[in-house]
Amino acid sequence: MEAAHAGDLQSLEGALIRFAQRRDFATVSAVVVLDQPAGDAEFISIGNFPDGFENVHRDASASRRDPLLQTLKHQTVPLPIFWDQRTYTVAGAGDLWEEQAAWGYRSGIILAMHLAHGRHFLLGVDGPDDMPEAVDARTQLVAELQLMAVYSQDSALRLLQAPDLREPAPALTMRERDVLAWTLEDKSAWVVGRLLNISEHTVAFHLKNAMKKLGCATKHSAAAKAARLGLIKPLSR
Repeated sequence: MEAAHAGDLQSLEGALIRFAQRRDFATVSAVVVLDQPAGDAEFISIGNFPDGFENVHRDASASRRDPLLQTLKHQTVPLPIFWDQRTYTVAGAGDLWEEQAAWGYRSGIILAMHLAHGRHFLLGVDGPDDMPEAVDARTQLVAELQLMAVYSQDSALRLLQAPDLREPAPALTMRERDVLAWTLEDKSAWVVGRLLNISEHTVAFHLKNAMKKLGCATKHSAAAKAARLGLIKPLSR
């Protein structure tokens, strides 16, 4: 996954823009949110915002009224949300939609991931056109955004967050690092087993151990986190 290999913010932003454009979305935004002990949270964002829009995007009072952001804030499961004008009008915030619609933000899909140490990651793609209605199209889009969020949030945290918030790296065995490195390249457990000359069951065993050590629920998030912590390097380079 290109976003997981990003060595700088420009590369990550480029990967996100290409991801959005291949799916016919005009804009994309990735936001790292850092909770503060007192006062408003700190928002650090990248994306292809229209010139001048970030002044609207960063308005704290508007964020507190935004029904989409408030729903994401209180989510316990990182489930992407489709939104459009109705999302705002039913919440009595139609004026906020009108304001952003003037910049081309009329509908989209967004995902929030809530992490340790008061950190949050938001990834959204937006555009001026209506969202697809077909169930298959929506299901595929949800899956693609979730996977992109896993990889891009680790790169975004690595490149954007303050050094003192970075997590300590757990001790992984050489074999755990091997299976994670190939998982980062989107290889299945069966393929990884063939590459490392071990059984698929053994690959799953090492992945399970690595996921536990890294505190991750999926093998993809474990691979991305291991890369962020410097435990593995992309094999495609």
